[in-house]
Amino acid sequence: MSTVQRLAVLPLLMTLALTACQLSPAPLTGDGVFAVPAADPGRHHLRFVDGQVSRNDTCMIKLENGLNPKVPPMYVNGEPVGFC
Repeated sequence: MSTVQRLAVLPLLMTLALTACQLSPAPLTGDGVFAVPAADPGRHHLRFVDGQVSRNDTCMIKLENGLNPKVPPMYVNGEPVGFC
């Protein structure tokens, strides 16, 4: 591969690396629960051990609270709902 070809591929590799960093969930607990970005920057959905993502990004009991990764989800119609 020539230097010109390497330079042409570099922006694509940088874009892929940045996208992978932004999309990878951040671990919250040691039991496999991960944060997934939501529309509101101050909130996040949770990805649980089974790989499913919570339907909500705020607590169903107290709407101003975020989700607690230590509280197990309740499954409604097969989809997880997180709690605070």
